Order: sequence, then structure tokens, then C-alpha cells
Amino acid sequence: MKFGVRLNSYHFNQYTLKPGKMNPQLSNTIKKAMYCREKSDYDDFYIVSRKETEQQLMQAEDFLKTVREYLTDKI
Repeated sequence: MKFGVRLNSYHFNQYTLKPGKMNPQLSNTIKKAMYCREKSDYDDFYIVSRKETEQQLMQAEDFLKTVREYLTDKI
């Protein structure tokens, strides 16, 4: 059995970004990542460029850093 956290962008926006707990720019990071994931899952020939991959990776690292800092402050 696989355990984990599934990110629901609506709830993340509603409970974390709108109240000002984190930078609203994180919403765009999630949207872009979900778009690329869905395209790669459902399009027959979706090819991601190296530049786009590097940008996604940098944004994911920033996202994780921000969430870790937020959670560390809350614990």
C-alpha cells in the first residue's frame, strides 16, 4: 500500500494562500506542474524541453523550501 499526501490545489489556495500564510506565487507553481504532468500523462507525444524541465525543477525546489519553512515554524 502506498501512503502520501495528495495536493489539492483548490484547498491549498483556499486555506494557505488566500489567508496570506504563503506567497500566492506558489499557486502558479502548482498549476504549471499539474499542467505538465497531465500533458505528459494524456497527450500522445508531449515532449518537455530541457529548459522547461530545469525551470520546473527550480520552482519545485523553491516550493518545497517554502513549505518546509512554513511547517517548521508551525511545529
